[in-house]
Amino acid sequence: MPRENEKAYMIDFGLGGHGVSLGEIRPDGGLHHKAHISGYDSPESFERALAKGDKDHYPPLALVPVLDKRQVLKARPYYSYQSPLVSPSLPDGAIDRICAESARSMLPGLSGGFETMAALAIAHDGKPEPGPLDTVSVGDYVRWWTSRGARLGHMDESGTKIIWDDEKSEP
Repeated sequence: MPRENEKAYMIDFGLGGHGVSLGEIRPDGGLHHKAHISGYDSPESFERALAKGDKDHYPPLALVPVLDKRQVLKARPYYSYQSPLVSPSLPDGAIDRICAESARSMLPGLSGGFETMAALAIAHDGKPEPGPLDTVSVGDYVRWWTSRGARLGHMDESGTKIIWDDEKSEP
């Protein structure tokens, strides 16, 4: 069960399931990344699980942004390697960049996906937009993905239903 000083700051859905990113509330009111809870839910099964009482696994989810990357990743799976990382403690517009020189020095000891990510980060060096292994704010991370077609929404006030931004309001 989450402690009182935790706060969910983002929920995302990819091809492998879902993730809920948790931050620890700092004494100054800011948020520092603490954990990531992942599972195999789609948005629909996630809502069903929350309605059945599984929301006790998470801190309150009310109004937390929800990002559905599934359709984008089906069309362009390489975005999973090219996207920046996310941090709730960074302000919008700030980019905590990976040092290309550090990535170069690590490259000989890496393999598989880690080698690929380091190589992509090196190739991205000097570009203005955030890239692989760079870290950005929650807002900038959401904008990076939505600019590529990801669906955006947020949890309702009860923290049990996703309200998608592209759904029309009913009268």
